[in-house]
Amino acid sequence: MTGMNRRQIGGRLAAFGALGAGLLTPGLAAAQSAKTLNGAGATFPAVLYSKWSEEYLKATGLQINYQAIGSGGGIKAQQDQTADFGATDGPMNDAQLKDAKGGATLHIPMTLGAVVPTYNLPRITQPLTFTGDVLADIFLGKIEKWNDARLKELNPGVTLPTEDIIVIHRSDGSGTTFCWTDYLSSVSPEWKEKVGYANSVNWPTGLGGQGNAGVAGEVKNNEYSIGYVELAYARQNRLGFGSVKNSSGNVIAPSLASVTAAAAGALKTMSDDLRVSIVNPAGAAAYPIATFTWILAYRQQRDASKGRALADYLFWCITEGQKFCADLDYAPLPKAMLPLAMAKIESMNAQGEALLASGSALPRQTGLVNNGDGTETASYSDGTTDKRPVSMTIVDTAAASGSFGTLLAAAQAAGLVDALSGSGPITVFAPTDSAFEKLGNDTIAALLEDKEKLASILTYHVVKGSVLAKDVVKLSTATTLQGSDVKIDSKAAVRINDATVTKADIQCANGVIHVIDTVLIPA
Repeated sequence: MTGMNRRQIGGRLAAFGALGAGLLTPGLAAAQSAKTLNGAGATFPAVLYSKWSEEYLKATGLQINYQAIGSGGGIKAQQDQTADFGATDGPMNDAQLKDAKGGATLHIPMTLGAVVPTYNLPRITQPLTFTGDVLADIFLGKIEKWNDARLKELNPGVTLPTEDIIVIHRSDGSGTTFCWTDYLSSVSPEWKEKVGYANSVNWPTGLGGQGNAGVAGEVKNNEYSIGYVELAYARQNRLGFGSVKNSSGNVIAPSLASVTAAAAGALKTMSDDLRVSIVNPAGAAAYPIATFTWILAYRQQRDASKGRALADYLFWCITEGQKFCADLDYAPLPKAMLPLAMAKIESMNAQGEALLASGSALPRQTGLVNNGDGTETASYSDGTTDKRPVSMTIVDTAAASGSFGTLLAAAQAAGLVDALSGSGPITVFAPTDSAFEKLGNDTIAALLEDKEKLASILTYHVVKGSVLAKDVVKLSTATTLQGSDVKIDSKAAVRINDATVTKADIQCANGVIHVIDTVLIPA
């Protein structure tokens, strides 16, 4: 894989901040002369791309013509260079990348969305609940009636009709189909074996519709039908759509928050080329049928004028353009992903000359706070904030709070910082600075000089695993990394030996912190 690694990206982002505040309005560079760009592909983001084209024309005078012909068509247009850019919801596979006439193709994420099971059931007004195995068996033709026992069990209190289920699927090559079949393959071994996942598959049953709009239209015109579309199409056509049980066993409705939760895990394992699946992810609040959608662009552009216009447009999409996502039922890109997308746009060139307008810069992260509930809030130089699943380690969280300076100094002196920053999970009963003050300055100074004793004391504050308060109160003892047990008493306030837990369940990326008011000393 080519491109920058994470460390290089972080350094580049920091360098951006030195260029000065504010975003350069793209498309206005003197060297740019292109008046029109032509793109083609996915119908999934077409609602958003139409809005972006409208807004970008007003801002810059550049006309973006986008044809929503399906992800298969977008990949083909990219391969054959019949459009200035392609678009897809299912990433190109290695063979497709190899067949691209223009060389290295970049996958640049634009937004995220939910693919929803949508249906037409007269007189049913409340959202239905589905599981992955039930959806797979409906689309395999094994569940044929709406009042099937498995559907009734999932939807108690709903009078389901005795009618046959009419299955609607895509007839064209589709990234929405890729996401849908990728999900079904992840939850149903039978589906994976018999049908598999791709932009186009051999459907076991059902009627075909062209594009998301076509599937939505077929569902709307056929009572007792079920299909799958991007959330915006279900809402626009006033169709019913269901909630789906996720990998944690929770029934999750498609929403901006649940789609963002689905993307959280991808950031930890994102490959350098940004091709990733986020179906059926871990996470209690994650909606299980979600996907990124990508614009496809050649790293080496044939036409410098058009390449410059495209690079500037893509930069606008991942910055200014994101504010239009939510109102159209798309989830904005997680801000932690923007440097990864930016690196791809920066790599676009014409005969070695960089194309993105000089001075184009992402907002700088100016602060990061652990909310203690498994989320963190980052603040940025443009005044925006980003609440997301926590990425801060125990050490990061302790340092940011300002209340554990002595503990961190002790961990540094004992050589334990790396261990407390590792993958874990671990649980730390963390004494505050005021707790250390009870020991007296002379004792603290002596401990900082005795690495072995200091390490013994600090590891006496750590147990393996993420032990939340609900688990702590069930215990009478816990074995520490030092090897000795601590006593736990939860009759009134929770006490660890002679220390009182003053704040519990500060969740970190590698474990949990419980704040205590006294330093624990092993016998």
